[in-house]
Amino acid sequence: MVGADVALPKPSPLAIDPETGHVRLGDHPAAITPAMSIGALREHFASWVSGGRDIGNGYEWVSLSHVRLADRPAGMSLCFFEGRLTMLTLGVTLPDDEEEEGWPTEGTSLRHVAFLKRALERLLGRSMTNGSVQFGWGGGVGELRSQGVHGVGGGALRAGGARELMR
Repeated sequence: MVGADVALPKPSPLAIDPETGHVRLGDHPAAITPAMSIGALREHFASWVSGGRDIGNGYEWVSLSHVRLADRPAGMSLCFFEGRLTMLTLGVTLPDDEEEEGWPTEGTSLRHVAFLKRALERLLGRSMTNGSVQFGWGGGVGELRSQGVHGVGGGALRAGGARELMR
């Protein structure tokens, strides 16, 4: 959680370098990089860290807030395995979001997926006609997840050009 000694950042636009997979938040000098350590993320992005969860089996998730994606409020969840970044997911808030019993409706989720695909296509400079796009560092995906029926956009990262760690 953000401590009392850490100032909250202004909402920062997210940018992804399609050549390297590096993710930048606004004009912050540090980048989120494939295989980044969880310690480096916490050190360099402390102002954006809004929570997290250690699963207890080598996986740990860290949430970042105060992010903007295509000028909409967004959040990021980053998955680390044995202390190294393997995947990040993006969520967005749209003006017409609807909920049922605290969960987004299927219509809201479908709008999120469409928005995330368009935003990722612009950021990555490639079409996601089939719902995903691949690069040497990993790839981007925009899909509807059946678990809870919610839209997900994000990327899977490859560590050191090796096998893809997570989809």
